[in-house]
Amino acid sequence: MKKLVAAASAAIVLVSLLACATAGGVGGGLSLQEAIGQTAESIARDIPTGSRVAVVTFDSASNNLSAFIMDELVGELITRGVEVADRRNLGLIEHEMNLSLGGSVCDETALRLGRYQAARVVITGQLLALGNTSRLAVYALYAETAMVVSLPRFDVRNDSSFQNMVVQLEGQPARTPTHVPDETVQPQTAGAYLDRGLFFFVRMEFDIAMMDFTEALRLDPNLAAAHYWRGVIYNNRTGPFFRQRGYPFEENANRAIAEFTEAIRLNPSWIDAFSSRSHVHWSLGDYDSALADANQMIRLAPNDPQGLMLRGSLRMSQGNYVQARLDFSNATHLDPDSWRAWSSLAGAHRAMGNNDGRIEAYTQLIRLYPNHPNWYSNRAFLHLEMRNFDYAIADITQIIRLWPDEDDESLAFFYRQIEWARMGIGSPVPRSSWPWPFF
Repeated sequence: MKKLVAAASAAIVLVSLLACATAGGVGGGLSLQEAIGQTAESIARDIPTGSRVAVVTFDSASNNLSAFIMDELVGELITRGVEVADRRNLGLIEHEMNLSLGGSVCDETALRLGRYQAARVVITGQLLALGNTSRLAVYALYAETAMVVSLPRFDVRNDSSFQNMVVQLEGQPARTPTHVPDETVQPQTAGAYLDRGLFFFVRMEFDIAMMDFTEALRLDPNLAAAHYWRGVIYNNRTGPFFRQRGYPFEENANRAIAEFTEAIRLNPSWIDAFSSRSHVHWSLGDYDSALADANQMIRLAPNDPQGLMLRGSLRMSQGNYVQARLDFSNATHLDPDSWRAWSSLAGAHRAMGNNDGRIEAYTQLIRLYPNHPNWYSNRAFLHLEMRNFDYAIADITQIIRLWPDEDDESLAFFYRQIEWARMGIGSPVPRSSWPWPFF
């Protein structure tokens, strides 16, 4: 149930699509628009009055169809008086969480997305094809407990009108949300101030964003997400850009820690707040506090690799390569498709001088990205160092296959590597000087 996609398009096209979606047809079930409306009605009835919700994920046959359904569901919920988090801010949250929202995400990730938006209820869903009908299945979960609060299910007619709508959607560019607040209108709720603050944050208008987050806390002192995003702004001010402009590093770092600490007090199970606080402690050289936060993340979410990755990185910084390798290895077991985990594991093996471990890590990275030459390049260079010339030649051949034809200079370099390997000579050029695939 899990495609995170952008939503909606131009109003005139939207009207045309809705006409298609609500047109009659043969077979049982509702039109898509009717099903979305009844879904919104069920959710609005089932959730506690005044609950703020976030529509975060939807899975269907196409990204644009998912986006269309989410945007229409947002509109129907707003019509019924439900406060809905601004979906335009998901891109910022994706960056903060190091996620790729174009892919599938688990329920726990969806709940984390809700916490960043101060949502009490998180909404996900899917549209499954069942022959003459499709099943619109939506899940409304409490963000803090993951308990189901509403579970509407409706059959949708899979008729010609529906199929025509899908075709029209596919012919459009990626959709963006249409049911969004007007940032020029003064917000009326703490959540609305949070939304507008995030909107200005994306535009790098941090001072305005900070004022909105502060106003959100005035209206709701228990809004953990507002403290979190204030902490992010203070932490950003510790970077080189702001330091060069006179922003005091230590003062802003300590303010960031205070905000993340308050977010944790209000939401003690929010591992992302622990992660952010750990990184600030680390930047101040407080390794013990940084490690304590990483350990707490692992205790709170033992099946989430995020804490292991952070602890492994901390241990690497202290030269504790054996324990770091163990953390990164455990992270790959939890998420075998994480390129960051495999890349970090390769780095730990390199620090330990374990070439076989590096080869295995690069092999896994190639499994994940078979058409990217960088990992072939890393493995090829290592094979040359180990005098595994046949393996090196095979990897360099793959690099040549994947490299752009117009880059004659780089291709000539790799052909020379093959010639040296055939003569039993390792690369006379250090790995850092090999061509880098900027594509």
